[in-house]
Amino acid sequence: MELHKVICPEQLERRDLKTDVVVMQLKKYIIDNNLTAGEKLPTEAELSSALHVSRSAIREAMKALESLGLIMTVQGKGRFIKEFDYRKLIDAMTYNVQVGYKDFQEVLQVRKALEYFFIPEAMKNMTKSDCCELDQVVDQMEIDVNEGKSYSSIAETHAKFHQILYRNLGNKLLDALISMFAFFQKMLDKTIDNKELFIQEHRSMIESLRLGDVDGMREKIFRHFHDFA
Repeated sequence: MELHKVICPEQLERRDLKTDVVVMQLKKYIIDNNLTAGEKLPTEAELSSALHVSRSAIREAMKALESLGLIMTVQGKGRFIKEFDYRKLIDAMTYNVQVGYKDFQEVLQVRKALEYFFIPEAMKNMTKSDCCELDQVVDQMEIDVNEGKSYSSIAETHAKFHQILYRNLGNKLLDALISMFAFFQKMLDKTIDNKELFIQEHRSMIESLRLGDVDGMREKIFRHFHDFA
C-alpha cells in the first residue's frame, strides 16, 4: 500500500482541518491506485500508520466519504468503493437548500439548454407506448390542477412527464438533474396562472412527438417553461 504523505502536517493540530486533510489523502489514494467500485480500502490501522494520524481521525474521514456516497461499509468485511450514484450527488446538492425566485431563474436557464440539446435524440427513441404514457401523465396533471392540488404536487407529476421524455436515452445524470429541478420547483410558493394553457402546452408537446417535429417540440418546451416558472 502506498499513500502520499500529508503536505501540511501542522494542519493536523486542528481537529476540523485534520478530517479535511485525511479525506483529501484518501481521495487521492483512491484515484492514484485506480480503485473501482467493489474494491476494498486498506484497514483503519494501515491508513493510520501511513498518514500518521489517529484511527479516530481516519474513522471520521471515512464517515465523511460514506456520507458523500463514495464508499460503503460491509459489516465484518471492511470498507469498499461504492458504485457512483448521481442521485446521491444531487441529494447532497439539494439538502436543506433555500431557493429564491432569482436563483430558480438561473436553474431554469440550465434546464432549457439541457432539454434543447437532448430532445432530438430523445425523439428518435420515443415509442407509441411512451406517448400513451405521457398522455396519462398529462391527464393526471389536469386532474391535479382542476382539483386545486398544491404546486409541489403538480411539480412532482411535471417532473415525471420530462423523465419519460428522456428515459430511453439511459442518461442517469440527466434523470437526476430533472429530479433536482423538480425539487427546486416544489420549494416555490406560487400557483399556475393559466391552468388551461399549462395543460394544453403539454398536450401540444405530445402531438409534436407523434409527428416527429423536433423544431416544434423545442419551441413548445421553451414556451411552456415560461408559464411554469
